[in-house]
Amino acid sequence: MKKIVTYIKNHIPLRQVIPLILLTIMFRLAIGGLYELSVEYYMDTYGNESQNAYVSGLDIVLTGFGIFMCLYAIVVYIVERRSHLPFWYGRCQSAGSNANAVFEAAIGTSLLRLSPAVTAVIAMIFIILFTIISNITAKHREEIKQRYVGHIGRTVDDLKLKGKVDFGGEVLHALGREVIPKDTEVKAVDIDGYNIVVERLIKE
Repeated sequence: MKKIVTYIKNHIPLRQVIPLILLTIMFRLAIGGLYELSVEYYMDTYGNESQNAYVSGLDIVLTGFGIFMCLYAIVVYIVERRSHLPFWYGRCQSAGSNANAVFEAAIGTSLLRLSPAVTAVIAMIFIILFTIISNITAKHREEIKQRYVGHIGRTVDDLKLKGKVDFGGEVLHALGREVIPKDTEVKAVDIDGYNIVVERLIKE
């Protein structure tokens, strides 16, 4: 039992899976309620005239947007895992958004307005995809860490918090915690996402 718990903890991203399940349930109920209110409002305003056309159009819009959100959630999750961002993060602000792939997956799944059983299947597919992506990115980060952390390199240009470092003929992008001049020896001390973090080498 302990081995199973350890395996789940190490391989399944529970911080994403649990909120995904809860948010999908919540959004599905909310969107279902809003859908019914929208149809009732249309009927109160326009009567039964063109009701079928309105419902069909609404279904097409919701389904299309739901599919888009589901696909977009996968792309965003890959970016989040590649950058090793926490569940709540504040570093990805270039697009003016702090949205999380879990929210987008839950909203997209809910917008499809499928039966509870099919919704559960889609949520399970997301869980499987998120688990696979998390394990692949974690394995790649570990490979980078094992290969470069502790090694000595030399800055190719002025490393102004981000720049290029030559590790024995292999030039890689690296991050620094300070401005490091060009042609300075540095040491790889950590990994941030897929980037190597370096510090100025202090010779004793």
